[in-house]
Amino acid sequence: MQLRLITWNVNGLETTRLDARMEKICLELVLGIPLKDAMAGAPSPPMPEVIALQEVVRRAHLAQLQRHLGAAGFTLYPEEPPRAEGDYTLLAVRPPWRLEAAETVPFELSPLGRAYVAAELAQGAARVRVLTGHLESLRSGADARIAQVL
Repeated sequence: MQLRLITWNVNGLETTRLDARMEKICLELVLGIPLKDAMAGAPSPPMPEVIALQEVVRRAHLAQLQRHLGAAGFTLYPEEPPRAEGDYTLLAVRPPWRLEAAETVPFELSPLGRAYVAAELAQGAARVRVLTGHLESLRSGADARIAQVL
């Protein structure tokens, strides 16, 4: 059994060239290598089965991630962007792994309102629990960040 996972902070809060950046990120996630390397003919590793993204925003979710990752066979969690403004964490899973269950769990101590995603994945009889989140990033949030890791 093998699980290929990639994680990426997509910096969705930076709106400069957001659509172009997200298109490039989607291509690189699916190809598994930088776009310039793929265009130069470099070999691509197998596509990941799990993609964990942080700092996703509604616009990127609807315009690029849902469309491109969905076309590549991924199931997204959350399937639809949360109603609240701001950023969030997204998990994408593709066969042979199945997304059995997932939930977004707020960190108990988070001045920025951060949360993590906890998901149960299955492949036949095998089960894996995957966690991904975006920890506090402000210098003043050091204590909260340490608590989030523990």
